[in-house]
Amino acid sequence: MQDFAIATSSPWAIAWLVKADDWEHLEQVIHHNCTLLGGTDNIVVPVSEDGIIWPGYELFLALYDADFILVPPGVPQLSLQSARPPLNPFGIVEWNQVPQIISDNSMGWASGQAAQVRLHYRSVPDPLAHDLVAVADASSPDASRLALIACGDLQAAELEPSSFNGEVYFTAHGYRETILSPLAVEGRRGEASARVGDNDRWLVGPNREDLASIIKDENKFPLAGAVEILEACTSLQHLSMGRYSFINRTAANRRSGTPRRRLTHLFQIPGMVILVSKHFGFHEAVLFWNLRANQVVTSWLSFSQMVDERDAISHWLDSDFGASFYTFGGDVAFASRKGRSR
Repeated sequence: MQDFAIATSSPWAIAWLVKADDWEHLEQVIHHNCTLLGGTDNIVVPVSEDGIIWPGYELFLALYDADFILVPPGVPQLSLQSARPPLNPFGIVEWNQVPQIISDNSMGWASGQAAQVRLHYRSVPDPLAHDLVAVADASSPDASRLALIACGDLQAAELEPSSFNGEVYFTAHGYRETILSPLAVEGRRGEASARVGDNDRWLVGPNREDLASIIKDENKFPLAGAVEILEACTSLQHLSMGRYSFINRTAANRRSGTPRRRLTHLFQIPGMVILVSKHFGFHEAVLFWNLRANQVVTSWLSFSQMVDERDAISHWLDSDFGASFYTFGGDVAFASRKGRSR
């Protein structure tokens, strides 16, 4: 009898197809990636309403060599403009089949793919860690979207019953709540999760706008200040800095990650990329996510910040503890969409 073994790759390399400007679906994709080992190294591929991949992204998808390609809701199959180079994933998965390969329980170990948080984290947090949490403000929509892409987020846990001494209690305890609770300001820890309020009213877990008033200032991703935004983006991607977020907890030296696909033998890659545009739109979000997934330190600034805060930005770029520290002396590239005023 010939010996044989069955093996599975861990973590998976996943390409998520997302319809253009579908922020709701993109947020769901972010939630999933924040629960997966190597989630920060997975890529996002934009498609049209009928599922056709954006120009230029077919080659990117082929070079990434995904284990799984996940198509968005309402798209029954993957549509390719060219069969070259070929795609060779283990599977192309429709959106309603996602729960078959990705567990909703991000605290579970069964799948072997879930990013983990220590069970004692709530009572004994890491004294050297400094978490940054995505918050939102209706008056700063661009920075709020950037914060989501830079930090990630998770779906809030729902209230579930438990009994003690014959009494029934309702609590919400999940990965998100475990991380957020120690970061709440004094007296508001209970608001970091779904809870039962006055008159037995059920209150859902906080959204990112709610978190803006619940989380301590030092643990909120900055929504203003060019240098503060640059520092937050870059330090979250410099994994020796002790900066944590939901998405970078899935990265390589947090436990494990997908192989780096820098392709330096094919492309000249700068040490850092700063995306610049009038607004942080869907196009910028996808670029930011994919550059980071390929280990390129990435940030974003608006045109107005480049003009109004140019002296502070220049000082940060020249500082030994600014751009040079995060690029190890590499080049800094500024990128903006040609012919667009967005």
